[in-house]
Order: sequence, then C-alpha cells, then structure tokens
Amino acid sequence: MALYVSDLEIVVIIGILLVVIYFVGSYWKHRKLTKYAHVFEDRLKSKARVRFRSFGHAGLGVKLEMNDRSDGFREVYFSLSMGARENLMHYPLVSLTKGYDRISFWGILEKPVKINMRIMSREEKKEIKHTEERANMRKINLEEFDEIGYVVYASNTEIARSFISRSKIVEKLRELKYVELIETDMTSSLVRIVSRFKEETLSELLNFLFYLGRVL
Repeated sequence: MALYVSDLEIVVIIGILLVVIYFVGSYWKHRKLTKYAHVFEDRLKSKARVRFRSFGHAGLGVKLEMNDRSDGFREVYFSLSMGARENLMHYPLVSLTKGYDRISFWGILEKPVKINMRIMSREEKKEIKHTEERANMRKINLEEFDEIGYVVYASNTEIARSFISRSKIVEKLRELKYVELIETDMTSSLVRIVSRFKEETLSELLNFLFYLGRVL
C-alpha cells in the first residue's frame, strides 16, 4: 500500500527540522566561540590584556591592550565571524556563499609603515573592485606570488620588492593557503589581515600575524 504524506505533514516536518537545526547549530557555535575565547586568552595573556566582545551567535570580537610590544604592535583587534550553521539554507548554499568561518585582524604598529600594500588571493581580488584604479597602487608582477595564487599591489614597488625579498612572506603564504588578504596602510600604521578560519589553524595564524609585526 502506498504511503502518502499530506501537505500539512510536510510543513510540520520542515518546521521541526528548522527548529532542530537552529538549536543544534546555535549550541555548536556557542561552544566553539567559548572555546576560541579560551584559546585567545591562554595564548595571548602573557602579551596583553585580553578583552572580549560577543556578537551573539554571529561571532566574537577580541581587543588586545599590548603590554609586550616585542612583536611590534601597540594595539591589536580580532573579529571572528562564524558561518550561519543555525540556518538550514547555510548547508546547501555554503559552497556558493562562502559560508565558512572568517577571522579579520587589525594591528597598529609601533613604528611607521613605509608602504601602502595589498597582497590578496585571486579569489579575494574578484571581490575587491577598482584596486588597479587607485592612483597610488600599482600591480607588481612577481612569479613567486603567481605560483601560489596571489597578486600584489603597492604604492612603492621598490620598497615592496625589498620587503618581499628579505621576508619569508611567500614561504608562509604557501603554507597558510587560507589567508585571503594582507594590507598595510601608511597613514594609520595599520596592518590588516583577512583569513578563512579553522580551529586547528588558529595557533599558526597567530604566529603569522605577529611575524608580520616584526618584519614590517
């Protein structure tokens, strides 16, 4: 005998599924964010006073008031954004909407930044318009960056090439393939980094951030 499901039963099933996904996804995100907060605290408490700001299930803000400035930073901020796992549509659309977790970093350096520079993945470049149209930013053709899927723009090509040659930036980006953007700003002495984020990569990503503070 054929089994029929009425329209009402379908609506009820979908409703139950939405509720279950919302609560399970929200609980999972809360646990993850709590764990990340403990990791930040444990990893950075020796360098700074760590302050947190919760964005609910959406993410977490972290402010570091540096007391150890050996890595070159005066102030440091993190913004961690979580994928919408409490939303049913997150799962079928995740590959299209890039619904992965992301972390953004802003650091104000102790010393002046000598160059406006942007190192970005090719995918990130598609989303940032008019980079080549900015009067003070020119693309630098570097084979080593082409090989690892990044492009470079800078206000001073000579300084940019010097920084790239004396640092290990290419080698580190080859290992940290999830980093999407590195940007420096002369006016504010600011370094900004945007990266895809996974729990197992947090420690090496923090190491990379403070490495940049020392070499810039």
